[in-house]
Amino acid sequence: MRETFVVLHHILVVLQFLVSLRVPLLGAAFLIGFPVLAFTKARTLFLGLFDQTPLSLLLVTLAVFCLAGTVVDNAHLITVQAIWFGLIPRPLPHLRGEQMRVVWLAAIVILTLPTLVQAIRLSRRQRRSLAALVVSAVIGLAVGSVAAWLVMGYALRPMLRFAEHAAQSSWTAWLLRVAAHGDKGLYAEHVLALCALVATTVVWAVFGICGYFQLGKPKTVPALAGLLMLVMTLAWPLAAATFYLDHWHIPTLLIVIVAVAAVANGWSRGSDHRYLLIDPASAPEPQPAEVLTATGERCVIVAAAEGGGIQAAAWTAQVLEGLRAKCGAERFDPALRMISAVSGGSVGTACYVDWLLNPGEAGRPSVSAAKSSLDEVSWGLAWPDFLRAWFPWFFGWMIDRGVALQRAWSRNCSMDPKGGKPRLLSPLSGWRQHAAKGTIPAVVLNSTVVENGFRLLMSTSALGCPDPGSARMDASEVNRIGDKQMDISVVTAARLSASFTWVTPGARAAAGPGSRRPHLVDGGYYDNYGMATLVEWLDEALTGTMTGAHSKVAKVIVLQIHSSPTDPETVQNGVVRKSDFSRGWLFQLAAPFQTLLNVRSSGQIAHNNIELNLLEQKWAGLGVQIESLSFTFPGTSAPLSWHLTEEQKQAIRDAWTEKMGECAAKVQAFLETCPTGESAVSLETKIGARMGKTQA
Repeated sequence: MRETFVVLHHILVVLQFLVSLRVPLLGAAFLIGFPVLAFTKARTLFLGLFDQTPLSLLLVTLAVFCLAGTVVDNAHLITVQAIWFGLIPRPLPHLRGEQMRVVWLAAIVILTLPTLVQAIRLSRRQRRSLAALVVSAVIGLAVGSVAAWLVMGYALRPMLRFAEHAAQSSWTAWLLRVAAHGDKGLYAEHVLALCALVATTVVWAVFGICGYFQLGKPKTVPALAGLLMLVMTLAWPLAAATFYLDHWHIPTLLIVIVAVAAVANGWSRGSDHRYLLIDPASAPEPQPAEVLTATGERCVIVAAAEGGGIQAAAWTAQVLEGLRAKCGAERFDPALRMISAVSGGSVGTACYVDWLLNPGEAGRPSVSAAKSSLDEVSWGLAWPDFLRAWFPWFFGWMIDRGVALQRAWSRNCSMDPKGGKPRLLSPLSGWRQHAAKGTIPAVVLNSTVVENGFRLLMSTSALGCPDPGSARMDASEVNRIGDKQMDISVVTAARLSASFTWVTPGARAAAGPGSRRPHLVDGGYYDNYGMATLVEWLDEALTGTMTGAHSKVAKVIVLQIHSSPTDPETVQNGVVRKSDFSRGWLFQLAAPFQTLLNVRSSGQIAHNNIELNLLEQKWAGLGVQIESLSFTFPGTSAPLSWHLTEEQKQAIRDAWTEKMGECAAKVQAFLETCPTGESAVSLETKIGARMGKTQA
């Protein structure tokens, strides 16, 4: 019986020791498990993080070395503490001094390898030099090892001498005793941890400052380095909290909850996110009927661009640019009258329209929309937003990751990143006059209001006042300062339409002190396909053509641009096709959220199809033929981040050239077979008579 109690005692001691190591163990699990997860279960979200050039891999190596060093140093301090108090025996009693440093460095290097191996593996698939990638990783490891050796040796000794000298004062001695739990023999380990903290903080600050000055430029701090730096900045305070609070038997989770509540529940307005309002252009906002008939075309095209991150942006731009090349600019440009875009589709639309207005200054939209902007998002999250979140009273003035993302998009759409003011920073209302003249299509970028769930429209063509219960708002209702009507830039509108809050924050208008403006987030929460707005706009435009003396429309084709298949068919004939082992109580916990996500996509597409079919039936009886054509990207596992690898970019180009030829030919035939025999006056009389019979 006594032996049993002894065994149980040892088990409890080991468990207690492992609990005290929970933060370093979680850090090690992240370093080992995250690279595997990014290539398997979460590849749509995180795979793009590992796409590196030789130069960016050097920075990633330094970042992962700092995180691994943080994990090893904290684990070492806790282990030494446990050995000092006799909780566990010394694992390697024959190693001392320099030999122990070698063991620490070896542990750090081992923890860096999974990240580096996966980064080299993916980058090699993008046809980058394997030798250059390996050399970058080796140089980064060498620089990190030398720095760590200096910190553990040359930096530690003067710090120890300073601590011994400072300990002569009563208050410093008390502080050191508290830091080392009253044991002078542990001073060295605490001073070593302090040196490591200072060294990694310097690296974090240098990366952040360099990233700020590189915003809007082609090369900046890689996204993976930003993520690793963010985890590192969280690991230090959490490790310190568990180390000291466990000794005083204070629940660490309680302190974390109090700290989060102090900065997250409105105690400071500096932690909120706002977008900038600018002066609007003087041009009036054209009505839908005015835009629809601006070019005199009897066969017109309207498009709905789906959301879905950079995949949606690149596919939207590819489809629009490809159709223009297939049909000819002289036929396609006058026919395309309106684009309703959501999320990533809004980014692709902004790139396309900017290119139409500035063909000599803007890059091709299919190229611009596919350029990465993930580095800027990661930088904003790991540096300014981290400081804003925890110290809003001091850093609330800093830009956020949403503004950083805007700068990347503005850069991507310019052929000369070093040129003057980016064009996408001009007001969205500046496109109104071009839409009214028929030079470009009208654009409606869809967002969602957090506080009431309404669809919010940022447009260059005004829709009429919404009916009660329509759950629709216009941007003019929120973009005001007092009684003055304000506007937002094109790139801000695209960002607000694409603000999935874990990536970019929901933001409210910076309308001055005391203003109560709602927060705007991704338009995909309400309608990820943009069809609801398109149906309303087209119906109002066709209704308006009957009351004026404009040229009338005979045929309309609705382009549905989908960046991923809309019918995955995971369930067929009542049988689940994809195996799933989570059918126990864990599945029951996740079932409500999984159902909400699936209903959001399938329910939206079903309602959109119903609304479009009703619109087609209504206007078919009034002499206007409306048909629909879908351009759906055939691939699966579309990336949801703001980065595409070269393989993914090539897949988009191949999908257009190899899979969309038939659909593109239908659009071309639609324009070439447009009826021209009936006059505008006779068509107006005919439609008016039919409307009269319908009302009767």
